[in-house]
Amino acid sequence: MKVTNNPPAEATQVLEKTRTTRPGERSDAVSRSAVSPKVQSASQVEISDNARLLQKAVELVQGSNASARAEKIAALKDSIRNGTYSVDSERLADRIVEEHLLTNFGKNHL
Repeated sequence: MKVTNNPPAEATQVLEKTRTTRPGERSDAVSRSAVSPKVQSASQVEISDNARLLQKAVELVQGSNASARAEKIAALKDSIRNGTYSVDSERLADRIVEEHLLTNFGKNHL
């Protein structure tokens, strides 16, 4: 947001008219601006060809990740059913401790 010391032209005109009126009187500019505020028209947005291409790329990547994840989950389920799934307990313990240290380092837990 750009901030300047130059107020908008309309505000300056209203301010000048209010300064020339006597105390207790309201200028027409002030009463008109209070009664009928200006309404801005709706904005229009155009999406570039590059943005459309990027959106398609994102959709393709997300779709391929979903299918790869589904395949991985199916393979894990099969190995669990077959009794061939094994866990490296030392690696699991190391990762749990590492995650705990990364998220809780410096916090006092009483």
